[in-house]
This record gives sequence, structure tokens and C-alpha cells, in this order.
Amino acid sequence: MGQNIKVQDSVKYLGVWLDQNLTFSKQISSVCSGGFIMLKNLWKISNKVTDIEIRKQLIHSCILSRLNFCNSLYYSLPNYQLSKLHKLLKAGTRYIFRITGLDRRKPMTPYLQKLHFLPVSLRIKLEICLLIYKSFNNQSPDYLNCLLIPRKNKSDIKLRKDNDQTWLEKYPIEQSNFKCRGYRHAAPDLWNNLTQNIRESPSIEVFKIRLKTFYFDRWLNPTFNISC
Repeated sequence: MGQNIKVQDSVKYLGVWLDQNLTFSKQISSVCSGGFIMLKNLWKISNKVTDIEIRKQLIHSCILSRLNFCNSLYYSLPNYQLSKLHKLLKAGTRYIFRITGLDRRKPMTPYLQKLHFLPVSLRIKLEICLLIYKSFNNQSPDYLNCLLIPRKNKSDIKLRKDNDQTWLEKYPIEQSNFKCRGYRHAAPDLWNNLTQNIRESPSIEVFKIRLKTFYFDRWLNPTFNISC
């Protein structure tokens, strides 16, 4: 006798909820619900945690760790999805500065900048660029390295970019939107947008500092749209 196989709309794999259209709606809902429950418990002991550095460490371990976990999967998701994660980040900022009552309506951007907390959209890009840097320095697995195509001089005409050994070639555009969100498409767009000085950083520690400074400067730019 055969058995009926129950088809699920989403499955959990390596701690991440995957759905058939890769919208990551359930994953984001799971991250936010768990994060807000954790914040609710932290607020219960907020009167006993008076040191702002300790509160900052608590948010790093309880909230930012959730936001940073596999966040490269969220690349190019709609703003309404990323805004849910950004609300969690702002809620954690309110806890650090103990912002309550009507003050909760204040914009959180100045407080985030004071803490050097990048918005979710830039945190995602930072994580992807970090993976690319590791690939260039043989610190990533082969299944990621093979998705990157370093620039090759295809003609006798030598261009200025030919001297840049860290430039990446782009893949042809896919018809499916979720395919264009893949690593092999996202990597060249984000990596080539960085300055050559950042891409050629001598160590991963220097790269992280330069990369975060680069994205932080972009965030401080008045033309930057922080819709998420």
C-alpha cells in the first residue's frame, strides 16, 4: 500500500525557513517574532542593567546575531520585507538608550549612527562582499568560488580596468527574478561598486574596516534612501 506524501509550503534547512518562491516570508517572521520576544524579556530586567555598554552587548548577542544570520539570502527582497527586520533593529536601539513613552516616536537614525549600526539593507551587502573577499583569498568553499568570474582581457586594446585584478565579470540576466537575486548575479554588482582600494585590502580585518566605513559614508549621504 502506498502512502500519501504531504507537501509543505516551506521547510526549515540549516536554521532557515525556505519557501517555494524564495520570498523568505516565514524566515523573516520567525526572526522578528523571536527577536521581539527576546526584547520583551530584556525590558523586564532593564532597570537592573544600567550600564549602556552591557545593554549594547545584550543587543549584539540577542538581536544582531539574529539579523546577521544568513542575511545574504535577503538580498534584493522587497522593502516591505526588509522593513520588518529594520523595525527589530530600531527596537533594539530603543532598548540600548532606554527610550520609552512618547520618545519612541523619535527617528532612530541618529541613534543607529551613534552606535555605528548599519541599516539592514547595507548589512546584507556587507555580508555578501565579505564572502567575495574570502573567495579572492581562498577562504571560501569551492562551490562559491566557482560562481565568480575574474575579469579577463579579451582584446588587444588595454583598458584601465585591465589592471584591476579584482574586477568581476557579470553573468547574463536571468528571466526569473529570484535567479537574479542569486550570489553569482549579486556578487559582481556589489563588488565592482566598491573602490579598488577596498577590494585590494591586505587582510580581512582591514577589509571589514574599510567596507563598513564605505557603507557608513553612503548612509550619511543625504541622497541615500533608507526605505528599509
